[in-house]
Amino acid sequence: MAEALASRDKKRSWGLFHELLDSGFSAEEIIHTLFWQVKTMLSNYVSKNATDAGVKPFVYSKTKKYINKYSIEDLKKLSKSMVDA
Repeated sequence: MAEALASRDKKRSWGLFHELLDSGFSAEEIIHTLFWQVKTMLSNYVSKNATDAGVKPFVYSKTKKYINKYSIEDLKKLSKSMVDA
């Protein structure tokens, strides 16, 4: 689901959210994963490499390909909305 959010696929994200809820995951568990994805994308915006971002190289390279789908302002707004919810 984090990848669906990162790729800005709203329809897939919504469907996966309901699948996860139906499978017994709590909304808090799902939001935690999504928040981690957004936080990692924000970190990648300002970092030159995985070490600077504080993540593994695989996570850095995978997340790096998604950040062009969001502006840094979009990610900050999304992060804030998750924290405020």
